[in-house]
Amino acid sequence: MALDLVTRPPRDQHAPPCTVNVHVRTKSWLEIDGRFALGPHGFELLRAIEQHRSLAAAARALGWSYRHAWDYIRRAEDAFGSSLVRVRVGKGRARGMTLSRFGRDVLHLGERLSVRSRSITLSARSE
Repeated sequence: MALDLVTRPPRDQHAPPCTVNVHVRTKSWLEIDGRFALGPHGFELLRAIEQHRSLAAAARALGWSYRHAWDYIRRAEDAFGSSLVRVRVGKGRARGMTLSRFGRDVLHLGERLSVRSRSITLSARSE
């Protein structure tokens, strides 16, 4: 049986070209010695704390409970072995929460990771 390698010129093809949309997505998170430390939602929480200067306001903005947000911060700090936030004591607007220097460094790392992990769309014609 012979293999026919003759191809038809494009004008003989009657089927319309088919376009395939491929989306490449990645998700980044940080691990310390194989142990989960912080993921995309954790970076969002740090960004919200930086913006709102309050864990309660940050949690509210993300739709998280205060307890969930505080537990997330505690687990991440335990994994890193360093504080991500600083609590400001006081009354009224004087109290709240800010990122520690280490917390800001982690947030900046997360921002760099998200730039590298953005969705890429490839449009190719199938044959």
